[in-house]
Amino acid sequence: MRPALTPKQWGEFPPNPDKYWQHDSCVPMESRERHYVAAVNLYGQPFGFDRSDVRELRSTADDANTVGGAWLESIADRIEALLPPEEP
Repeated sequence: MRPALTPKQWGEFPPNPDKYWQHDSCVPMESRERHYVAAVNLYGQPFGFDRSDVRELRSTADDANTVGGAWLESIADRIEALLPPEEP
């Protein structure tokens, strides 16, 4: 899954989601734009996600059965795509 923002966009944080926001509800946002806005709005929020959530999901997936493990890995991938790049 492709990250919502590039490392450069995260480096310019806080990015400006207004350029992606559709003020006319009749105009649908592109999927990539919704991904961007979701990442920006969840970042640093108490109801958002962080790297520890991804680690826990991947750890649990390793212990789960094949079907359940694949499902948890998929969730971890989607959450990770909303997070800024890891610090080196």
